[in-house]
Amino acid sequence: MPNKKKSNLSTVVYEVLMNYFEKHDTLLPASGLYDIVISEVERPLLFLTLKFAGGNQKKAAKILGINRNTLRKKLTMFLQNSDSVTQFNDLVSSLEEKE
Repeated sequence: MPNKKKSNLSTVVYEVLMNYFEKHDTLLPASGLYDIVISEVERPLLFLTLKFAGGNQKKAAKILGINRNTLRKKLTMFLQNSDSVTQFNDLVSSLEEKE
């Protein structure tokens, strides 16, 4: 069996950011990169954790180490900024019914 290189999250993020900067070549990326990166990582983190927790927001918040109200606020924020608001609203509604 071939050895698969183990990569942790930090390594993956590093590689993605290196590619991002290389694509900009000598030009500096637009300002606000920190907020862009945090947003891009936070969205799948929240939704996948929620999925892993079986839609239970209290359990997902505990896994994430944040307050359930903070989780709900962040989910709402992402839903409002999403291109697929209807899809996410349906997801949140079905998850809220489980609580």
